Amino acid sequence: MTKRLLETRARERGISLNAYNLELLRREVGTSSAKKKNGLERFIGIAPFDSKVEEALKDQRKPTADKWDSNGL
Repeated sequence: MTKRLLETRARERGISLNAYNLELLRREVGTSSAKKKNGLERFIGIAPFDSKVEEALKDQRKPTADKWDSNGL
């Protein structure tokens, strides 16, 4: 059962079972070359969606004359 699960996950990533196992071991012992995390991952997705905030951000993304520099860029 464990082997099948590992094989499935390796296949989903498009890598060999051996490469997947090495990835797991490296991550477990802390020698992974994967991008370091900053500890904020636990907060992903916990804030409720607020349409007012989204609207305010959308308005800020609109180009306006006061956002252009003197060269018109």
